[in-house]
Amino acid sequence: MFHDLPYEILEYILDFLHDDPQTLRGCSLVHRLWLPATRYHLLSPTIIGQITTHGNVTELVGLVSSPHCTILPAIEDVILFFAKNKESSPLKEAIGVLSKAPSLKKLVFMYHGTNPITWIAEEIPDIQELVFELRDFKVTVQHDVTPFLASFTGLRSLSFYESGQAHFIRIPARPGANPLAFALLRTLRLRIHHPDAFFGWLLEYHSYIALETLVLSIYSGNHEGWEGVDNLNRFLKTQSNSLKHLSLGMNYTYRPSAGLDW
Repeated sequence: MFHDLPYEILEYILDFLHDDPQTLRGCSLVHRLWLPATRYHLLSPTIIGQITTHGNVTELVGLVSSPHCTILPAIEDVILFFAKNKESSPLKEAIGVLSKAPSLKKLVFMYHGTNPITWIAEEIPDIQELVFELRDFKVTVQHDVTPFLASFTGLRSLSFYESGQAHFIRIPARPGANPLAFALLRTLRLRIHHPDAFFGWLLEYHSYIALETLVLSIYSGNHEGWEGVDNLNRFLKTQSNSLKHLSLGMNYTYRPSAGLDW
């Protein structure tokens, strides 16, 4: 019988089904020992989203509210997608669920809203890998971006992506609540419009960073060049003892037609 096999061999067999959700669901019902391996593939990543009135937040909240629910320990990797919505309650409900997931380590957050988001780190503080994509900048969010990125104190990998539209991150005049927020950070990936301001913020408030990997993609207007790179050059000098992998690139955007990515 399969349940008599050593678990390492059973896990190796089930790994071959990683791209076959239907078969994985069937296997998860065979034996309790099969659950961890099948759930790992079925719930990686766990996608939670809300587009206007459509989404799966309500269903997720109802599922985990059951006293028989056992999926929370299996959630390790989550994709959050929230479109434009004046109401913040679906996001708060989703984060409330994730705060009960003890193994959650990676968060991919695609945000199109305008509500403050710095509170999220208080609910899920153990995130080690954060991917944050911001599509629509509003005044509220502009002031919230860098404090949000610096609110996770255990990050080892941070990716921040702006959209192709012409935006500008307003850097706060004072450091955030966690001056050592990036002490463990080793990988930084950026796709932004004005990197010099961002690296100036890192140099002033987080100069202790010791990166091993830096991937930088700069948005520029129609062949307008690199703009300022003084802070970028200074930052690279501070990373000379630790940096092992460096990638620099440029994405040209046509500014009169906002929203077009070239």
